[in-house]
Amino acid sequence: MKTKSLLLGCSTFLLILVVASLGVASYLFIDFGPRWTGPTDFAEQHATLVRSAASTPDRTLTGDGNWPLFVRIRDNTIAAHERALGGEMDRMGIGIGWPDLFMPDSRQSDPAKAQAVIEALEADGVFKDLDLFASDPRAVRRLDDSSPDVGNPNDFSSLRQLVRINLFRFRAHAAAGQHADSRVHLRRAVGLVQFAAGQASMLDSVHAIGNGAAVLGAVRDAV
Repeated sequence: MKTKSLLLGCSTFLLILVVASLGVASYLFIDFGPRWTGPTDFAEQHATLVRSAASTPDRTLTGDGNWPLFVRIRDNTIAAHERALGGEMDRMGIGIGWPDLFMPDSRQSDPAKAQAVIEALEADGVFKDLDLFASDPRAVRRLDDSSPDVGNPNDFSSLRQLVRINLFRFRAHAAAGQHADSRVHLRRAVGLVQFAAGQASMLDSVHAIGNGAAVLGAVRDAV
């Protein structure tokens, strides 16, 4: 009898807890949801981003900001890989099939290929452009660029590959004690994360979180 009473009491308590949790979650969503998600219309999000960036003290932004610079970086990154690796990149519909050359735990490590890609990127001015971009990564995706509500898949995958490459170089220089050089690569990676975090779509935010975690992991390992 005591056992049944105990089970009934526990069940009642759990039911109350679940109902209370759902009530709190509903309240938070209704009350704070619009504040978290912002405008649901992409055109309105785009306009809000531009207004916000333009109001930054001493740093004005007109139109799309450094978006054309990011497009040039993206396209040159793809072209440099294709030239260095001898063939077109495998576009899979959700991004690009980048070679696994720059991850710290890569099983496909090929220093010669990795160096060839880095040299091609240097020759195409990608790293110089990244330095410019990192100094002001406010770039608002154009409304007419691919599918603006979710972005061009090549944007996400190229950004991720560039973060990997710069963290690859950051780790190498940090391990060699070349800290001035390592900071240059780190600034580039951080600039790309800031760019993703400043876009209007939720998918950009997810990429910013993932790439930001990779940056923090590289810094942790170096320290």
